[in-house]
Amino acid sequence: MAMLLWFAHYDHTNYTRWGVIYGADISQLDSSHLDVYQQFMDGDFVVKSTRKSFNQINTDLALEHVNKVGKVAGGLIGITRADSARDKWCLTYDERSRIVDETTSMFGMAIDDTEYAPSAYKDVGPARIKRDREDVQKLQEKLSRFTIFDSESNAGDELTCLMTMDLAPENIKNALLIAETHGESKIKELVESRICKQDVGFHIKLKQ
Repeated sequence: MAMLLWFAHYDHTNYTRWGVIYGADISQLDSSHLDVYQQFMDGDFVVKSTRKSFNQINTDLALEHVNKVGKVAGGLIGITRADSARDKWCLTYDERSRIVDETTSMFGMAIDDTEYAPSAYKDVGPARIKRDREDVQKLQEKLSRFTIFDSESNAGDELTCLMTMDLAPENIKNALLIAETHGESKIKELVESRICKQDVGFHIKLKQ
């Protein structure tokens, strides 16, 4: 929810509007849906479809394989612009995805989860772990040059681009400094006017 203030400031209206609702729902989960809350606390907010390690992903990403079925040859793209044809295609969307998965498994093509498949991805191998540690070390050394980790630094109040070493103009620096405060005020206004008092319709366009 920390990003909500920034969504509001930079006019990501859809994320701002529904992020408030999501935040309210999730903050009351322990009282409204205790079973779901307990599952989340146990770490059951990801999907794992194979026995490999280091491969749990968010549910929305796990559903992308369903979307893939609709975007390959014979899918929705380029099928037609007739509403009735699209409706028929959508009604069978999930079922065709299931058939694809079962057919793949039936012919032994889904080898990702067999005993012959590697037990883990390269991301958790010694070489990758070593490389990641070296990259983190290089990044820390780079940032240390600018005393970013020194809370008592007297480097001044200039905003510098680390890539080009250019100084940010005063207007850009000031805009970034007030972004969080401005976003917070917009969120408070949205909650008060559209949820608490309901003086303004929830779906009315947000002011920039």
